[in-house]
Amino acid sequence: MRAPRRAAAPGRLHRPAFELGCGDGRLTLGIARDAAHVLGFDPDAEAVERARRSLPEELAERVTYQVASAKEIELEPHSFDLVVFSWSL
Repeated sequence: MRAPRRAAAPGRLHRPAFELGCGDGRLTLGIARDAAHVLGFDPDAEAVERARRSLPEELAERVTYQVASAKEIELEPHSFDLVVFSWSL
């Protein structure tokens, strides 16, 4: 599996990134290296728990995982520099 393509140079995402359908967090880690913060959510509680367990300590302050569906989560408009929606259909 290829790593996700970088959307910006390291440190260029000053507002959070948002990952819709984060699953077990495999893409979240690559995104978190460039983002100020990543909010990842998924309706699958077991997958989110796996993501939390596999989160490296050095990224723990920059990643938040939530169990929720797209219909349940409320977000402020224009509050993210990057939105990722992958393998979620």
